[in-house]
Amino acid sequence: MFLCFVAIVWHDGTMHILAAFALLPLLLAMPGRTPTALGPLIDQLKVAPERGTGYDRSLFPHWDTHPDGCSTREKVLLAESSSPALVGSKNCTVLSGTWFSVYDGKTSYNPRNLDVDHVVALKEAWDSGAYAWSQTRRRAFANDLSDPDSLVAVSSASNRAKSDKDPAQWLPRSEDQCRYVYSWVRIKLRWDLSVDPKELAALRRLAKRCRT
Repeated sequence: MFLCFVAIVWHDGTMHILAAFALLPLLLAMPGRTPTALGPLIDQLKVAPERGTGYDRSLFPHWDTHPDGCSTREKVLLAESSSPALVGSKNCTVLSGTWFSVYDGKTSYNPRNLDVDHVVALKEAWDSGAYAWSQTRRRAFANDLSDPDSLVAVSSASNRAKSDKDPAQWLPRSEDQCRYVYSWVRIKLRWDLSVDPKELAALRRLAKRCRT
């Protein structure tokens, strides 16, 4: 469920739109909100070797423009700003807001300092089963706004440190690890993506630490 409010303001002779979006399901993605059922969820994951070849980012058309003129990236920025975001009068360009990067705990007011991360990276998805998908399904994965866990606005530095690594290779700051692992497992299950043995072992270790 989305809630939003919009205000129009004038600054230096230019019209801007102030928009604030509240995405209620994001409450589930707050640090510390990890369910006790993480272990049973992990048990449902398919285990298989990763493909490892053939990936190209262009195979996942991303940052689609939606009917309201906003791209998928802009929609995530609008949804995750904790203050009213300043939006330009053209092309739904987000100019400023307040974003908390859960990966490293940094706050930013400039969207240029942020990346919108695919929590399960596109290459990771490819290697875990998306190589067999149609381009339509890969596009849906790359632009998934239906699940607030799928895409997250984080600092560019933390996103680039993560790159296409899985939880056996990279984790966010300790305060975000349980939320992150829960999101990872949910996404893999939702899209019927497999995990490799090292990834599975890391998820099981983290699940023990994340019991509430």
